[in-house]
Amino acid sequence: MTTVLTEKDIENAIDNGEVKHLVQHIENVVIQKALIKTRGNITQAAMLVNMNRGTVRKILERAEG
Repeated sequence: MTTVLTEKDIENAIDNGEVKHLVQHIENVVIQKALIKTRGNITQAAMLVNMNRGTVRKILERAEG
């Protein structure tokens, strides 16, 4: 999984009022990477990224739909 975030992406998010969306996307990418590293274990992924397990589940639910 390769995700490239450029300065232009950040500038565009600021200019278009989409910073919250960009941050949510980044959170999801980080969680997905942690889940890959922990073979899908949400508890271990949460510990890896120093988040509460409930927060990780919320991020995953938000990304789903």
